[in-house]
Amino acid sequence: MKFLKPVLWIAGMGVLTLGLSGCGAKSNVPPPMPLSDNVPHQITVQITQSMRVGSGTSSQALRLSPCVGQAQMIVPSFSGKLTSLVLGARWVMWSVDLPENISSTPTLSGDAVYVGTLQGSLYAINHLTGAVLWHVSLPSSLYAAPSVSGHTVVVQVHDGSVIAFATQTGKQLWAYHPHQPHLLLEGDASPAILGNTVFVGLHSGVLVALSLATGHAMWSEPVAIPVGSSQVSRMVDIVANPVVDAQRGMVFAGSYQGNLVAMNSTSGKILWSIPSSLSENFIIHQGMLYLTTVSGAIEGVDENTGKVAFVQAGLEYRSISSPVFVGDVLAVSDYQGYIHFLDPENGRLLARVRPVSSPMSGPGVVAQGQVFFESVEGNLIALKPDQSADSALGAV
Repeated sequence: MKFLKPVLWIAGMGVLTLGLSGCGAKSNVPPPMPLSDNVPHQITVQITQSMRVGSGTSSQALRLSPCVGQAQMIVPSFSGKLTSLVLGARWVMWSVDLPENISSTPTLSGDAVYVGTLQGSLYAINHLTGAVLWHVSLPSSLYAAPSVSGHTVVVQVHDGSVIAFATQTGKQLWAYHPHQPHLLLEGDASPAILGNTVFVGLHSGVLVALSLATGHAMWSEPVAIPVGSSQVSRMVDIVANPVVDAQRGMVFAGSYQGNLVAMNSTSGKILWSIPSSLSENFIIHQGMLYLTTVSGAIEGVDENTGKVAFVQAGLEYRSISSPVFVGDVLAVSDYQGYIHFLDPENGRLLARVRPVSSPMSGPGVVAQGQVFFESVEGNLIALKPDQSADSALGAV
């Protein structure tokens, strides 16, 4: 499955990938669900842009996506190339070649772009010129997109450390070092920031709330409890980003082989919990959580009660990306490069297109009524669903 490669962390030696199904051993992952010959045409989808930007990624597991600002889009490549495009156009504002491999989706905030590398660096880059403002060394690779609030940028690196830096200078402000399991999934969760609180999902299956000012732990709560006799069965990593609902004072977190939970963002009190297994990010939209499970099922969950509204199992084991909202529909990608559009009311498949033959390197990002995907080969594709077909939404 995409992004579910267990790795062994050994202090001082880095991360070793465990080939659990190698050496001729049979994989226990079911084969991908075949697509129906009857292509859904409930809505029309227009491919509005397709262009080559950089060299893409060497692996889907990196889960790289562009990031969007008010007037520009930043597109990362594993090679170290970062490209800024005028949003909605094919014009390149600037490109910069970093001397390291990019391993995180970039974050654009204020006048800077923040991006992490496989070799363990955090770069701050001027968003208008592409000039490197500063860079700092980290104790491990940075897979999760940096999170920014005010004058602070916070990262979770792959050794488990959570570190805050000053956005203007790169000066380290604080660091938090949690317990790290020996066996963990590739990838990490980006911190979520609400006011003065930083919510971080850990590989131990714990959600911790840290002070943005000091890094002091205000509360921590297990999302899942490890069970089983083997290290693999006891993996409960949180690699999906926590999501906050500021209006309701709630924070949501989901773990691998564990649960999806809703908590009070101030106290950490669990409001509801349902069994789930997640490794992809999830989103909130109009009182619903939309998520992709490890099996590739797409679910809609009521954020107030935890009640599952629908399960779309027709795309299971196709390495389905996390969903995004574009217009009034959901969009996900799969391992063959297909983009699927779904009705958020009931999960019904509305359309599918295959703009390129290669997979997408990460989930889509939405801007100007379009969803943008970057393929593993470096193609940037924009798709726009036909909003005039809204009457098809919600029908059974």
